[in-house]
Amino acid sequence: MIDGIVAPFVVVFELLMLLICVLGDRAIASSDLAQWQRALADASTHGAVGAFSWAIVCFGQLYSDRPLFEVALSGALAVSVDVDHFIAAWSLSLTV
Repeated sequence: MIDGIVAPFVVVFELLMLLICVLGDRAIASSDLAQWQRALADASTHGAVGAFSWAIVCFGQLYSDRPLFEVALSGALAVSVDVDHFIAAWSLSLTV
């Protein structure tokens, strides 16, 4: 917030994040996509939600001196959420 007023771009970021969540959920649930495409959609959704979440914090609060770097880093870290599945399986295979 800037002086108690929600900046318009924060509202836009929140609406975009909602749209990303809905579209990502539909892509993951789609039977028309190959398994690797669903995995890519899942990772991309995590990354976009992480990036937009931190963008809302950075740009909404004027919190950071390097917001673009932090937004990109947040997105990259959010994508890494699924790495534990590959570590647990000891495989890079996408098959069940």
